[in-house]
Amino acid sequence: MITSSSAAGRLLGLATTAPHITEVLEDLLSVGSGLDIVKRPITEEEVGPLVHLHSRNPVLAVARDGELMRFDDPRASELQRGDHVVMLISHEDDGSQK
Repeated sequence: MITSSSAAGRLLGLATTAPHITEVLEDLLSVGSGLDIVKRPITEEEVGPLVHLHSRNPVLAVARDGELMRFDDPRASELQRGDHVVMLISHEDDGSQK
């Protein structure tokens, strides 16, 4: 769990060393505009290698059986029935989450 004070402290630290990263994080904190993180179930056609997922949106994690696996976890490399993907989307695009 991240407390708001530790998140604010991290943002403040990043602002001094990497201001562009801070802009991205602030954008993510504004739900419904700019960048958002969404979770959606995969379709039957998407079962298989994660690298074959046809999406402009980067996959951050795969949720499977109550467990969240980051994109770099080898177990997330193969999408299975019932999986959900956690993706970064932009509201500047056409609004599509795929």
